Amino acid sequence: MFAKIKQLSIFIILLNAGCLLGQEGNSQPLDTSIVYVQDLEEIKCIPNYQKEYNRLLRKVRRVYPLALYTKEVLDSLDKDLALLNKNRKQKKLVKQTHKDLKADFKFLLKDLYRSEGVVLAKLIYRETGMSIYDIISQYESESKASTFALIAQAWEQDLKMKYDPENEDYILERVIEDVNAGLVDFDFTVHLLDKKEYKLKKKAYVKRRRDARKKNRQRSRERRKKQRKKGT
Repeated sequence: MFAKIKQLSIFIILLNAGCLLGQEGNSQPLDTSIVYVQDLEEIKCIPNYQKEYNRLLRKVRRVYPLALYTKEVLDSLDKDLALLNKNRKQKKLVKQTHKDLKADFKFLLKDLYRSEGVVLAKLIYRETGMSIYDIISQYESESKASTFALIAQAWEQDLKMKYDPENEDYILERVIEDVNAGLVDFDFTVHLLDKKEYKLKKKAYVKRRRDARKKNRQRSRERRKKQRKKGT
């Protein structure tokens, strides 16, 4: 799970997450594993709704503040760029913005599971109306966006990923609506992570994985012993 996606661009900071940790979250008070949602003309049958809701809520707790911050940064950048009439100055501003974001969020984004990076990309699209590909293309260039898209494909990532609240991302949209309505406890603060903290968390993660593999091997040996005893 520590396979990482290397930084892909100026604002790939917004997706450049490879993999890491998650946290528990509160859930909505639903008892059924299948939820029927009636929407005027259709009824949606959603199996395992609560399980998926809880899974997405854990990811949203980590990445939604980043998506909101991304919107703030892009809005501010657009306003500043509009005040500059020279292309050279605009490029300099974009470069400096990228440098600042990289310094602040490099290790925080590394400290994401790949699946959390996917949710982050979807929520960035929800908040900005642009995919990661669109952001790179607009603030860098179309050719650079295409290059980064090819690199991302090698890591099984889609920089053109969009947000579909009516279908694929229906439950994710319910989570976001509940968060914004104050129906679940939520911290909108962006908690930064420095290099030292990142290394400590990575070390702890590797240890947990190693211990888990050791326990699995022990269980396998015990099962084989029981099977041999039954055979005799």
